Amino acid sequence: MASKVLYIFDESDWDTRIHTANAAKDMGHDVTIGLLCEDVPSVQTDFKIHPLPRPKSKFGPFAALALMGELRDAIQVNTPDLVHIVTLKYAFILGLATLFTGGIERVYTLAGLGYLFRGEGIKPVIIRTLLTPLFFLVFNLARPHLIFQNEDDQQIFTYMGLAKVENTTLIRGSGVDTAKFAVHPLPKEAKPVVLMPTRLVHNKGVSVFIEAAKIAAKDVGADFQIAGGETKHNPAAITKEEMEAMLDGSPVTWLGRVDDMPGLLEHSSLIVYPSYYGEGVPRVLLEAAAVGRPIITTDHPGCKEAIIHEKTGLLVPIKDPQATASAIVALLKDRDKCEVMGTEARIYCETEYDVKTVAERTASIYATL
Repeated sequence: MASKVLYIFDESDWDTRIHTANAAKDMGHDVTIGLLCEDVPSVQTDFKIHPLPRPKSKFGPFAALALMGELRDAIQVNTPDLVHIVTLKYAFILGLATLFTGGIERVYTLAGLGYLFRGEGIKPVIIRTLLTPLFFLVFNLARPHLIFQNEDDQQIFTYMGLAKVENTTLIRGSGVDTAKFAVHPLPKEAKPVVLMPTRLVHNKGVSVFIEAAKIAAKDVGADFQIAGGETKHNPAAITKEEMEAMLDGSPVTWLGRVDDMPGLLEHSSLIVYPSYYGEGVPRVLLEAAAVGRPIITTDHPGCKEAIIHEKTGLLVPIKDPQATASAIVALLKDRDKCEVMGTEARIYCETEYDVKTVAERTASIYATL
């Protein structure tokens, strides 16, 4: 049965998430997009847009309360039958805002458990412990339907009693537009580019990549690059000063934020992503696979789902610059293997992670509720 759907996601995810809105529309649903943004959105679309303010500074309790009010207002204005929101943080806030609101189905895409469940040190443990009773109310008693991107995250929530298995679905990743990220042969430049595309967060393994580059540069000639801008709302964010200190004396070039990711990936030979963050399935790895690039990443939840070890790339232990460097050297010295891995990566991406397939699977959940 067709429903009025309020689909809420961050404007930075537009290129990926809009496909689910299109799939839902094709299934007969009336879709309004609640767009979390800092400014009035300039996107061109046939969908009705309900702007929701995204905090411009650190995300704290007052910002969360303000967003709760905005979400309640959005529901009152749009009167949806179903609300679908993306990310753990925003799902939790929406859950609190609608805890005592009846007559609305809820779908939460938890695209990785992030800092709160996989962050290092005592701080995330304390915060998680304090919030667990509220998590139970929001994610279990309120009975939303939860979409997880990897089995480890799904098992954490069900093991902790935060969700019942029957109220969850596993849909790996957010998908990738395999037309936009078209396949390209490996560059023929004598000096290959080894790229780490990432947000600047410590747990993404930025320092691991830099140290691995120092080691690998002794054995192979390559341009080592990091593409990514500063991030505001993560407790483990890397500041500009910290980044410059880590890069000092290294062979790594920091490109900053790059908007043309297809072009950047096209001119790269190898993608390295040594993350130990609470990933869903990293989009940058799916984009790299779509372009036909071999990948080195960690044997860590979310990352390990993005590749097939020894077929589309290599898995290395977390926080291990030496193992990461050895993998870089091994692949750069075997171009034929890189080409085969790149071909297999594209096939794997088309088969498992095409964004239209992921979108259709996601939107089809609406009809089951």
